[in-house]
Amino acid sequence: MSATIDRVATPEPVPVSTLLSRYHAPPAIQELATKQPTAIGLFNELVELGQFGDAIDLLAHWMPAQASVWWGCLTLWEANRKQEPPHFSEAMQLIIAWLQRPEESQRRELVQVEGWFSTKVPMGLLAKAACFSHGSMAGPDVPPVPPPPFLYAIFSAAAIKLQLALKHNSPEALLPTQVIQFGREVLAGQNQWTDDAK
Repeated sequence: MSATIDRVATPEPVPVSTLLSRYHAPPAIQELATKQPTAIGLFNELVELGQFGDAIDLLAHWMPAQASVWWGCLTLWEANRKQEPPHFSEAMQLIIAWLQRPEESQRRELVQVEGWFSTKVPMGLLAKAACFSHGSMAGPDVPPVPPPPFLYAIFSAAAIKLQLALKHNSPEALLPTQVIQFGREVLAGQNQWTDDAK
């Protein structure tokens, strides 16, 4: 089992049908994809229709693990930077340390976050996304159990969507358009977690 994952900043082109199969896209999205045969075309169409949740799901499953988690980091930091919950900064630092050194030892450090945040809050979900990006879902002294493909994307998307849903009536609430813009920048390689990411 590899101890690291590819340091890939932007996703490779994939057929939209392959991309949708990664997360069992609902029939309505499958139908829309027949009119938008490219992934970026479908993503743009979903955004224009205001289907931000579907757009987030699509993009999270298109991105490699590190990019998907980094998008979540940008979203959560923007939403919480003015009033960080307890242990927010420590959890973010652990995730960023893993992003910069995506090794098994760094991934296992993220287990600490489980003691601070449950998976009912965005940070807990985002930490799970990183944990389930590679390595083993089992403990260190038992046979390895690799995570299912794209499990990281399910948790990244869930973290982002839950953060959007929180305090949505507040004047300081995060806007879907902000989150989508973060995603576009990460997708294009314009906003990265490290200067030497390729």
